[in-house]
Amino acid sequence: METPGGLKIETIHAFCTRVLQAAPFEANVPPRFEVADDLAQDELMRDARRDLLAAAEADPDGPQARALRFMAEHAAQDTFDQIMREALHQRAVFSDAEGRARQPEEIVSGLSAFLGIAPELTAETVRGHFNQELAAVPDLERLIAAFEAGSATRAKAAAAIRLALSEAPGIDPVAACRTGLLTADGNVAQHVRGKGNSALPADLDAALDALAACLIAAIDQLNAIAVRERSAALAVLVTHILAAYRKLKAQRSLLDYDDLIAKARSLLDRVDPAWALYKLDAGIDHILLDEAQDTSEAQWAILRRLAEEFSSGEGARELVRPRTVFVVGDEKQSIYGFQGAAPAHFSEERRLLGRRLSEAGQRFEPISLTTSFRSAPDIMRAVDAVFAPKEHWRGLVFDGGAGPERHDTVRRASIGSVDLWPVSADDAGDKPDAWTAPVDAPERRSGLVKLAARIADVLKRWSEAGRDDIGRPFKPGDVMILLRQRGALFEAIVKALKDREVPVAGRDRLTLADHPAVEDLVALGRTILLPQDDLSLAITLKTPLFGLDDDDLMRLAPERKGSLREAFRQAAESEPRYAAIETRLIELAEEAGRCGPFRFYAGLLGPGGGRNLALARLGPEAGDALDAFLSAALDHERRYGPSLAGFLHHVGAVATQVKRDLSASAGEVRVMT
Repeated sequence: METPGGLKIETIHAFCTRVLQAAPFEANVPPRFEVADDLAQDELMRDARRDLLAAAEADPDGPQARALRFMAEHAAQDTFDQIMREALHQRAVFSDAEGRARQPEEIVSGLSAFLGIAPELTAETVRGHFNQELAAVPDLERLIAAFEAGSATRAKAAAAIRLALSEAPGIDPVAACRTGLLTADGNVAQHVRGKGNSALPADLDAALDALAACLIAAIDQLNAIAVRERSAALAVLVTHILAAYRKLKAQRSLLDYDDLIAKARSLLDRVDPAWALYKLDAGIDHILLDEAQDTSEAQWAILRRLAEEFSSGEGARELVRPRTVFVVGDEKQSIYGFQGAAPAHFSEERRLLGRRLSEAGQRFEPISLTTSFRSAPDIMRAVDAVFAPKEHWRGLVFDGGAGPERHDTVRRASIGSVDLWPVSADDAGDKPDAWTAPVDAPERRSGLVKLAARIADVLKRWSEAGRDDIGRPFKPGDVMILLRQRGALFEAIVKALKDREVPVAGRDRLTLADHPAVEDLVALGRTILLPQDDLSLAITLKTPLFGLDDDDLMRLAPERKGSLREAFRQAAESEPRYAAIETRLIELAEEAGRCGPFRFYAGLLGPGGGRNLALARLGPEAGDALDAFLSAALDHERRYGPSLAGFLHHVGAVATQVKRDLSASAGEVRVMT
């Protein structure tokens, strides 16, 4: 606490940024690099994908074009987009330690070795080899004859085997035999093998086993080849995108968050350790790491390198004052597995640090913090009960211990309750007409919708009574609903609460372009840029900024002779409401022509009253979206200059995420992940 200048409390990425800025030449980074935020990374990835499409168009017979055609044949559009997003998220698989994209051939070779097949093995080779093995099965003709003389199922199996042996053009022998002999889970069908009086003689049963063995081996090889081919096509696309992404970052002197970790780790591994530690150790006597369970292996490597000197014995500085490493974590709270974090790393690093300190004759104290200052005893007992079965230890116990630690609480007199609700299953019955509802909306018979409705009904009842089921005073702000991920259930809960007029803070994370408040502003901008855009004008007129409704549009739109804007101008000549809106639209168009998008929208939302109108209709959640929209406008102007058209295109093309701080409730239910 008495450190000159105060303690340095920062994220691992901020620390790595300082390290790289202090030694850019040794770290092989641009001297004045900038850190690419999420928005900049999305832009770079979008440009990299464009580079891929340009390469495929320039060379229709090249590897990129062939890979795109292959993926288009084997994946629907939504599935393809999802695969690409996940692959790019797991970019470490496709990159080396320096962040360079691997060669697709290297990836395919390693994948082939993992799958146990030769890189050059083809499906045709497997099918040809299977035909040879099939013909060589002992007593095969007697087995076929026995099948032909048996039941319909066995006759079908015999026909499948003969079809495979025929070597007729276009016949897949493996697929033919699989259809006639095996079940969906890959076992010989019971009606084919038979039992009791219908059982095969021992020699024919052995022949069937031999046939099944070579068939299953061929199926496994074909599956491995399919995995390899699809992964090879994906590797071609992803490595091209990553190479283009890396090139774009270099051109703009940018490093993303993964680069910060990789470059800092490489610096500490490559340069002379004495020099690196001198450079980094100037102000480090103590390392305090919080949320250690969410620290990835690469981040642990950096911290391990920094702490090595701490455990090197009694150095000169050790005689002045001790140097310490203080790490806090909880395996049960590990939620960043998608970033490479794993509770096992926490346990392993604790063991390694303890060994190093013990070997150096220094003190190591593993301390278990098992007493809660928040929860009631019933909650603690419920948690312990969940993890009591040994099969639930996986992911928490890595060193052969006696099981997860049990919990206590200082609030022993507090009342707690854990309710277990029955599973909300989907309703049986006919599905509704697919044309009557949006394709992405959960159906009313969905178990998720029923669960959301039950939660909302309970909170509605408590709100009206002013007390919960235990009898305690209740306010909506007392409730926090935690979910594992954002999805259909998340949206269903928010909607159900709003439908029942239960105060709810909305979502904790928003996609900027998809929020209604932002959609309204974008529609207005498009109307100003292109007055003949009837759809944008119709949307704009119905926004809180102008307040028209469907009845107004039905009066203006169906019988119009020209554009909607022209029809609106004509109606404004006789309708004062429309005349005021027309005047306002002209003023806004003139204002947009005089200034950049930030000043235009800031004036509209502030002095123009647009923010208050949006909040009145859409709720407080809209305020965060509007703030993020203005920040994006200002950032776009700084990067690319004032351009309304460019900014609107940017907002629609980049899926910017807005994180809302719901930690302080304003008397509303909070739904969080």
